Amino acid sequence: HPIAKRDLKKILEKMNPTINVDILLHPFLELNIIRRDWVKGEKSKRTGQIKHQGEYLFLVKDILLARVPNENLLNHFKETKNELYPIYRKKVVDYFSNYDPNTQDIEETRKLASIILSPDAYDFFILMQHNHYPLDKIPKIFSEFAVTEILLEDLKKLNIITEIIDSSERNWICLLTDIKPLIIFPEYLLPKIRAAYKKEKEDGEITYEIAKKALKLLEITFPEQVKF
Repeated sequence: HPIAKRDLKKILEKMNPTINVDILLHPFLELNIIRRDWVKGEKSKRTGQIKHQGEYLFLVKDILLARVPNENLLNHFKETKNELYPIYRKKVVDYFSNYDPNTQDIEETRKLASIILSPDAYDFFILMQHNHYPLDKIPKIFSEFAVTEILLEDLKKLNIITEIIDSSERNWICLLTDIKPLIIFPEYLLPKIRAAYKKEKEDGEITYEIAKKALKLLEITFPEQVKF
């Protein structure tokens, strides 16, 4: 639910005392994933003090890491009439016929994020978006600390890459699933905003004014398209 910028700053500084919140928020504000607005406070009936006044942050879009077919490789195989095309295409179709990004759990999202956050895995992932390689001729692009065999095995378990055997019994490594960020409407926030407002009297989470502003921002930004 909405949060005061000062409260977010306190939370983040506990994790990293030197963090610059404005720099951290900048890309999200630029993409209109987060909106910020000033909220006029309300006087506490108990103490007479003004509460909940200041700059608040409102999430109006969310980013979902999702798997998509590797169109680059599919098109390349098809255009060059590569013998791997029918085998590769079947593997892609079989995987994505049972995949729905809207139903993936948090564990799946963590798996995809782990690829992006690992320098070796990410470099190899980017390389494989436009290439395929024989298993015995994998490019040496990894750091000195990475073990190629272990990295490949991990990526296979995550269904990021797949292994295909050609007619001469040679093994090839191909990218099975590409990863793309999708911008989605954070529908899950609606009950959270209502619940946070209901708890306001006992927990002091958000006021009626904050809840109303959050719902209004979600309403007016719903049709907006966000592109990276």
